[in-house]
Amino acid sequence: MKKMLALVLVLAMCLGCAALAEETALVYALGAPMPDFTFTDINGVSHTLSETLKEKEMVLINLWATWCGPCRMLAPVVEEVSAAHADDVAVGKVDVDKCPELAQQFGVMSIPTLILFKDGQVVDTLV
Repeated sequence: MKKMLALVLVLAMCLGCAALAEETALVYALGAPMPDFTFTDINGVSHTLSETLKEKEMVLINLWATWCGPCRMLAPVVEEVSAAHADDVAVGKVDVDKCPELAQQFGVMSIPTLILFKDGQVVDTLV
């Protein structure tokens, strides 16, 4: 049941149905430029946010850590979303232990956190 709920929430994010999260709104005002950063896709290949947004309509980033049990539970669901929306959504992940400054920039207080980018802007987060 939890897996299905997570999948539904992620799909809602991909379709733009959810509101902008308050944590991110506090860190980045709507319309403010986003920092460019590197993330790893589902296949382990590194990409930058700016280059990926030129190729895909949206980018979904999973902020996670190797020691995080809920992160490991969410990973297969994120992979399903990646496969289901491969044409228009790039899906990647960032290890917050390796990039703590990025997590701080986006006001991440707990993981896993999913951030959806569109047109260079954060359009939603899911904690």
